[in-house]
Amino acid sequence: MPPTRPSRPAPARTTLAIVLAVVALLAGSGLALPAPASAEARICTGYSGCAAGGYSDHGYAGQSQTYWWHMALGHNCTAYAAYRMVRSGMANARPWTGEGDAHRWGHEMAGITDGTPRVGAVAWWDSFAGGHGRLGHVAYVEQVVSPDVIVISQDVYRGDFSWTRLTRGAGGWPSGFIHFNDERLHVRARPRVVGRARVDQRLRVTPGRWDRAVDVDYQWLAGGRAIRGARRATFTPGPHHVRARLRVRVTARSSGFAPVVVTTGSTAPVGRGVLRLRQKARTTGAARVGEVVRLRLPRTTPRAGRTHVRWLLDGRRVRGAHGTRVRLAPDAVGRRLSAQVTASRPGYETRRSTVPVGRVRAGRIEVRTAFRVAGRPEVGQELRAVAGRYTPADARLAYVWFRDGEAMPDARGVTYVVRPEDAGHVVAVVVGITRRGYTGRVTGAVAGLVAGAVPTTATVPTP
Repeated sequence: MPPTRPSRPAPARTTLAIVLAVVALLAGSGLALPAPASAEARICTGYSGCAAGGYSDHGYAGQSQTYWWHMALGHNCTAYAAYRMVRSGMANARPWTGEGDAHRWGHEMAGITDGTPRVGAVAWWDSFAGGHGRLGHVAYVEQVVSPDVIVISQDVYRGDFSWTRLTRGAGGWPSGFIHFNDERLHVRARPRVVGRARVDQRLRVTPGRWDRAVDVDYQWLAGGRAIRGARRATFTPGPHHVRARLRVRVTARSSGFAPVVVTTGSTAPVGRGVLRLRQKARTTGAARVGEVVRLRLPRTTPRAGRTHVRWLLDGRRVRGAHGTRVRLAPDAVGRRLSAQVTASRPGYETRRSTVPVGRVRAGRIEVRTAFRVAGRPEVGQELRAVAGRYTPADARLAYVWFRDGEAMPDARGVTYVVRPEDAGHVVAVVVGITRRGYTGRVTGAVAGLVAGAVPTTATVPTP
């Protein structure tokens, strides 16, 4: 049955009768007896007095003659607490049936009553708790300084409106806190991820803007699952995050408020990382047939997991050319040589580069030891051209025998039998060394002066 406005006791009643009547009346009206003086810190008293100090009654002074949750009008703890709940968004209807006395609140709403103070909760004292009477007391939690210190606003029957600071253990701590419609943290600008989602590139998350100072915790998510150890404002994706969409679960906390969890929007799928060059690839050695060209591999950050090399002639792959060195074959003459380097690493973009070497020149034939002629330069004796050491070893040799510097057309073998007409002349041999892809080389050797009449002139062929 909804409580009604209390009536005055008859003057003829005795003092005891009056007290009993008031108690009986309060038990059915939702009123609470004024709280006794305590060691708690009173911050301000009275509507105007508190307002002057910046402590608001949130409009209750002008609304105290309205029934809130059917509680009695005016100065009354239950009416004030009910007003604050309605003002927070609840309906102006008591959320339970039965008595409205303050000591009943925590019992009737046991399912939402606990020992944790929250801003916006109703602080509740049971009968005779915290220095209050049988009807208990209720107040509004304005601030939670710490789990053991709170600030409340309250109105009291036959008393006045006030703000008070309570400390656990000082004798006036509430029996519990009723969480009808606690105040909540509100985000004004949602957190967001800043940066490009790419392997090895750091991202950061903004904390967002809130309606009050908050402490913020982070948890990075990949595909909706928490990333182990990723609990800071910055995060660098690894190779195993490629193609995953990242989000951050942001938890805001402030003393006296339930934590609020906000999740950012998703990033684009994480892209592959970039291998950064610390040193370019380069080659050593001449682009010449028969010689070896070597490639020094590039150095990257992070280090490439695999590097593949392809040697190219005029842009076409050189068959059988693998690794960091290539020996140029004769058919490479005149063509442009280059090396194509491919560096790769799991989770990173493949990096390709082409190192130009240049146009391939013909090889050089080298004679390491001199050629000579074996045999005696005498008529009828056989002379033989003896080859020295030369490279390439598979080069072809061609012989031409000379008499006094003039070639003998019919003497083109490795051996030569000295003829009578050679007497008194100098016989020598000239050797032509040739190889496809190489510049030809000519060398020679002198057999000596053939015994016999001495010619008026004698010349030795120049190779």
